[in-house]
Amino acid sequence: MKMVLSHFNYWCKAKDEAQLANAKIEMFDPMSKSPQLDWVPAMQRRRLSHYAKMALFVAANSAEKSGAESMPVVFASQHGDFHRTSSILKDLAHQEVISPTSFGLSVHNAVIGLYSILTNNQQPMNSIAAGENTLLMALIEASIQLNNPNISEVLVVYCDQPLPDDYARFDDVNSCDLACAFVVSKDNEQGITLSLTPSDTPNNTPLQAKQFVEFLATNKTNDALVLGSQSAWHLHIDEVTPC
Repeated sequence: MKMVLSHFNYWCKAKDEAQLANAKIEMFDPMSKSPQLDWVPAMQRRRLSHYAKMALFVAANSAEKSGAESMPVVFASQHGDFHRTSSILKDLAHQEVISPTSFGLSVHNAVIGLYSILTNNQQPMNSIAAGENTLLMALIEASIQLNNPNISEVLVVYCDQPLPDDYARFDDVNSCDLACAFVVSKDNEQGITLSLTPSDTPNNTPLQAKQFVEFLATNKTNDALVLGSQSAWHLHIDEVTPC
């Protein structure tokens, strides 16, 4: 399975100074604010969580660089906007009234729905969560969509952040605020040509999305990476043509 990845961008914030010092990719410092979304109306922007702002920021950047008015979107997140969900659960525990807006924005596909509304993109969109395999499954889903003769490009968006303190024991200590986006096509003349083949050796390490961003950020020909702990795939960079 071959695909071309283009217009890759990411937004990443370190959780602490130690993580920033040891970063393999460019990271914002732990005190950095959310990315700016000047293209989003102020009234809607105020309702957005940090998670939503990260996702919309990278999605808009890749779409703008591609020059396409609209395209199908595959959105991926292992945990979704769990900080918002956690807050709702606390309100329920204290028998407080739940904000309808907050509830509506807590569902897994809320961000990609907002992206569709804000950009007037009426192309097909779906939302994927598959544990550590989440980003890998998004790549496979995008590749499947490209088999449709009416689809030439798919925008892939990934976003996650460390779990809230109450759930930290279920999270990896090296997790960080991370969002990335890129356009996948079959025959784009510019970008990173990637081969995917099934692998007999699974990747059982955590934070595979972060590994993938580090992999793409270096974008060196013949670099390779295995993604997936259950259904493992070997990713190989065949060629790099600057966009």
